[in-house]
Parts: sequence; C-alpha cells; structure tokens
Amino acid sequence: ADNIAKAVVLGGFTEFNFAESAALTSVKWEGAAGSWARGIQPEGSRFGYELFMNCPKLQFVWGNPGYGPAPPQALDAFKDLTNCFSGCTAFNGDLDSWYVRNVKNFNSCFDGATSFNQDISGWLAYGPTAAENMDSMFMNATSFDQPINAWNVSNVKLFTSMFEGATAFNKPLNAWDVSGANTEAGNGTSYVMNYMFHIASSFSQDLTQWCVSNIPSEPSFFSRASSLTASQLPVWGTCP
Repeated sequence: ADNIAKAVVLGGFTEFNFAESAALTSVKWEGAAGSWARGIQPEGSRFGYELFMNCPKLQFVWGNPGYGPAPPQALDAFKDLTNCFSGCTAFNGDLDSWYVRNVKNFNSCFDGATSFNQDISGWLAYGPTAAENMDSMFMNATSFDQPINAWNVSNVKLFTSMFEGATAFNKPLNAWDVSGANTEAGNGTSYVMNYMFHIASSFSQDLTQWCVSNIPSEPSFFSRASSLTASQLPVWGTCP
C-alpha cells in the first residue's frame, strides 16, 4: 500500500524533512502554489538538505501530477540539495518544475538513486546559477542518461566523483565551462576533478574543449574504468 506523507500548510510551519523514512512512497503538497510561502524555511536556510535521503520506496514528490505544485520560481525555495535523493533507489519522479537556480550545493543529490532517469536539462540551463558544488552528484546513479550539456556550471568549484559509477551516462558535456574548478576548492592541484568519471563505463564524449588551465595535470582516477580515450580527454593546464 502507498505510504503518502502530506505536507500541509499550517501556521508557524517552517520546516520539514522526510529522511530515513523506509516505507514512504510519495509526498504530496496540500495547498495552492502560493501557499508554499508559509511552508518553506526562512531566508538563509538549507531547505532541501537531506530532504528525502534514504527513502528507498519513494516514487513521487511535489511537481508530479496529483502530488501538488512545486515551489514557484518567485519563492526561490530550494537552497541546498545535498543528499536530497541519496539512497532513493526506487525514485524516478518528474523534477523538471523544481526551481533550483539558488542552490549552491548539489553534493550527492542523486547518489545511489539507481532508478532515476528524468529530464532535468532545464535546471541550470543558460542564465545565472548559484551552483558551486557538484561533488558526487550522480555517483552510482546507474540509470541516469539525460542531456545536461546546456547547464551553466561556470561557478562550480568541485566536480569530484560527479559521475563516478554512473554506468549508463553518455551524453555530451563539451559545452561546459569548467574554468571555475580550481585548487582553492580542494586539497591539491587536481583534487577538484578526482574520480569525476571513474567507473562511468559508458561515457565516451569529447572533452578536449574544456578550459582546465587551473588543473595542471590529470586528476586521480579521472576516467579510470570509463570509455574515455586519450584523444577525448581535456588538455590539462590549458584553455582552448
């Protein structure tokens, strides 16, 4: 039977978290889109942080038909998606309507979300975004294979393990501006891209146009056990 949590707008209701809910199958927002103003956390919060982490039966959340509206763009609700769907092995819901341009941290957002394969190409496409950390974002998301080449990642400092173990992913990333990745965000000259495509066994795309002047040498295990060839790798220490 479905186990549905209902996020109901109540006076003084400022935060919620569904992490570690083993039986949870879906979350429904009860109220109109405008009522989100009374349900989100205050400015400066980490709304989204570990929101659904380790909910192995979760299938649908806000923004899917019948489960209520996602927060409207005007509210800028989501702030931090660290571990948001991590460990949600059954989740494959539609997140296209989620407004995430103010999110700085996507760290492990879909880590281990082995069923997830939805179009989120519009999340960070074109325009300004706040994204700075994509460490392990799709790590072990073994079904994910969607186009994200239009994402604006110019401010992202950490790409460590972003696609590590994402065995299905094989979409172009040649348009990415990765020049923001630098040693200030990590612990060494190449730390910021260590393990980025490690065990991404399907990935075989041209990355030679990446601007990696801040990364003088190939990061550890950058493409180990992927399908990348030497001719497809970035030219380390250069900016074409």
